[in-house]
Amino acid sequence: MKCAFFGLAVAFLSHAGQAQPAPPGPLNPDLWQARGQADLVLLDKVKAQPEAASLKVGQTRVFGSLTITLRRCVSHPADQAQDSAALIDITDSHSAAFGYHAWMLANEPGLSQLEHPIYDVHLTACR
Repeated sequence: MKCAFFGLAVAFLSHAGQAQPAPPGPLNPDLWQARGQADLVLLDKVKAQPEAASLKVGQTRVFGSLTITLRRCVSHPADQAQDSAALIDITDSHSAAFGYHAWMLANEPGLSQLEHPIYDVHLTACR
């Protein structure tokens, strides 16, 4: 089930730094259902301080120099293995060259990991 979504995630990761419209959601509504909120863990690597955060779809949150906006959030239905994915935009006010526009996967964080020298952002669930 992750393979179908993996292809979609890879397609958008390859264009992560480019401005573009929001990509479509997962193709099969039986496998992925829209949710209204994402639970994230935000980490300042310098201070070694994790912080739990919940964002509603369309909401923006500032964390240090990062601006994080949740565009979409989906998860598997209750009768399937639990997994979540969120389309997230992240910018850094200290670096015009930094930009992240991609799907984050809760169960496969390495596939869509944020690469930033100071901060980490991880999706834990969509609900």
